[in-house]
Amino acid sequence: MKLTSLRVLGMSLLTVVSAEANQFNIGDTLSVAEASINPNLVINVKITSPSLNYSGGVYAGINQLTINGSQTVNGFCTDPFHYSSSSALTYTVVDLANAPKGDPFGSGMGSADALTIEKLWGAHYSAGMSATDAATLQLAIWDIVGSTDFSTTSTLNTTANSWISTVNAAGYNGPVADLVGLTGPGQDYVVQNVPDGGVSVALLGMTFLGLAAVRRKVLA
Repeated sequence: MKLTSLRVLGMSLLTVVSAEANQFNIGDTLSVAEASINPNLVINVKITSPSLNYSGGVYAGINQLTINGSQTVNGFCTDPFHYSSSSALTYTVVDLANAPKGDPFGSGMGSADALTIEKLWGAHYSAGMSATDAATLQLAIWDIVGSTDFSTTSTLNTTANSWISTVNAAGYNGPVADLVGLTGPGQDYVVQNVPDGGVSVALLGMTFLGLAAVRRKVLA
């Protein structure tokens, strides 16, 4: 059977390319439900934390979230340590650095990891990305936030780690996405701060991921 699970989961001068208004404001309260994970791949993971212990297959990809009952927003899971829900739950918009909640994070991932995820999204995310790329981006996010409490035997993890190394290199001057965290009673998510149809990228230097905003389900 299938059990719904968690998604597992110093800027210099920024010149923002988008002129659109923000979609979310820090502190906003939203109704959030996971509609689907699409595209996705099933990967094997191991999670060991005070809040969850799991070893097996999960869906990794783009989480399609229904916001306030009507708006569909793509995201990725930032929280491999809590189960997701297809029912609407109350979430709060937070600075990405302050997500995800709870064990083993305490007050969140911090600004350095948040910036890495913003670079990864800017460099690799697109609404029409392949299942392989979506799963790789989700893995990269889980690698960052999961630290030693998250591991995988997926061969995609080699690419995920390469993506992380590339955006963290001193000479990186690629795109950086404008992202926020959604934190609530289910697994937490990262989403873009303007609609998918808009441009929400800034350039780093001159401008900028159960189971990220992909809905994960444990396979059992």
